Amino acid sequence: MIIDLEYANWGPMSLDIANYINETMLDNSYPMKKGINYYLENMATEQEQELLMVTYLQRYGSKYLEKEGEELTRFVEEELKVLKPKVRDNLVVNNSYWGIWALMMLKEENWDKPDVFNYDFATARIAMTRHVKNL
Repeated sequence: MIIDLEYANWGPMSLDIANYINETMLDNSYPMKKGINYYLENMATEQEQELLMVTYLQRYGSKYLEKEGEELTRFVEEELKVLKPKVRDNLVVNNSYWGIWALMMLKEENWDKPDVFNYDFATARIAMTRHVKNL
């Protein structure tokens, strides 16, 4: 298990999952440009996204709610109906947030310099926002 403590805090399950799915399109160690690139075709498929959500709910239901067997199965089925649309919404929210963040963090002396990291990051997140909105 890997834990990224940078973002360790309370958050909605749907945002947690959406962030993970969005990260499947992002390359933060790209050797060109300013170190960032994106690949829309790498986005987790609908089947992969559902498997992620089901596994997440199963783990949550069994570990924290102590559900087992048929009770766990019913829990996952019901929660998945609620979780799926929230994840879809948060795919857009998450990318939009990071795109805006990149521009807000841009120093004034770099506003007219198109080759800074912030512009590459914002461009990636805007493209990813458009991509997930069109799905």
